Amino acid sequence: MAYLLRFHRNPQQYNPPRQRRERTFRREVFDFDGYTDSELRARFRFGREDPREKATIRRGFFRIARFPGVIGCLDGTHIRITAPTLNEPAFVNRKNYHSLNVQAICDHKGRFTNIVAQWPGSVHDAHIFSTSAVGRHLNQNQQPEDGVLLGDSGYACRPYLMTPYLHPVGRAQRRFNRAHRSTRNLIERVFGMWKKRFGCLNIGFRMAPARVSTIVGACAVLHNIAINLKEPIPDNVQVPADNGDMGVQYQGPQDGRAVRDHLASTYFA
Repeated sequence: MAYLLRFHRNPQQYNPPRQRRERTFRREVFDFDGYTDSELRARFRFGREDPREKATIRRGFFRIARFPGVIGCLDGTHIRITAPTLNEPAFVNRKNYHSLNVQAICDHKGRFTNIVAQWPGSVHDAHIFSTSAVGRHLNQNQQPEDGVLLGDSGYACRPYLMTPYLHPVGRAQRRFNRAHRSTRNLIERVFGMWKKRFGCLNIGFRMAPARVSTIVGACAVLHNIAINLKEPIPDNVQVPADNGDMGVQYQGPQDGRAVRDHLASTYFA
């Protein structure tokens, strides 16, 4: 286990116990990753929390900046990879390097409640969310009283996904944006902690995208375990800022504006 965790921290510099066992070691790494990726899907699926846990999450987010009804913060982050042999252009992101665009949702403690890690870097955050299982579930089932996700302006404003006002007018909208920013910022901090804890996510991978996706899922499980165990975060690792697609504003239907206006006028006036 110690060697597996060392691999996840820095896959380029890991040192297996014996050189002749390198192939076996790599197979064990991916067996372990396959197990934890399955565990992620089974145990950390967004929306499966019991009512008491959901209430705890909402209270935890409310304490940050008094934004009501938040059930998670949503964003995407890019994991660098080498150019794949198949469909290579699709993996070039808007910063002009090859990556996977990984969607994540976190709770108030910074634990992942959703991970989607198979999309090429050129795919927009909004598309990943709308086609994901959690996006489809919320679109079909979620009511405003059930709570909302917070996302940046790269996403559509939906009744279950609140984005900031692009051009706030008046005190209520400005206060809404401040509370939204303070609360949603948690997911960006989580990405930074995650990449510090597992250097492979920060450095990048020289592997096929499917294997990288599996390792990303494993690192998400291990991150949650580390949060629960209150493991310290390495403070000697520099992680570049990554704001996903926040610089690319969503262009399309935004049917959550009435809910957003109601929240602003009711709680932030």
